[in-house]
Amino acid sequence: YGLVGSEMCIRDRFDLEAEAYARAFESAPTGVVIFDLAGLVRHVNPAPCRMLGQEERVFLGRQVLDFVQPKARGRVEQWFAAAVRGEVRSPVRGADWYVRADGTRVYGMVEATFVAGEDGALSLIHISEPTRPY
Repeated sequence: YGLVGSEMCIRDRFDLEAEAYARAFESAPTGVVIFDLAGLVRHVNPAPCRMLGQEERVFLGRQVLDFVQPKARGRVEQWFAAAVRGEVRSPVRGADWYVRADGTRVYGMVEATFVAGEDGALSLIHISEPTRPY
């Protein structure tokens, strides 16, 4: 029975840690977008939704390139292909204008990191809205 008690304790701790990470993800003041090797958005926290005036459901399952301005898509596609091939050092930083749901533009600072996940590699984008463009 002691082993079962130990398993329960470890599982309870894991559940508490997972819950803490989930709360941190949801309440982070900056945006976090996680997408898979196909470029499909798998998770998004509320910050980029607020920043772009979109609901979470608008992001999920869509290509991350759908949210990149046309003039920057080629650059982002090249980075993503190189990251998949293992040729990119993380993180990659940049800044650009993004179009909100209401058509207005917002300037965003982006930091992208390529990380390994249980079911394949994932890219993690951290996006923030500075008070003014640099």
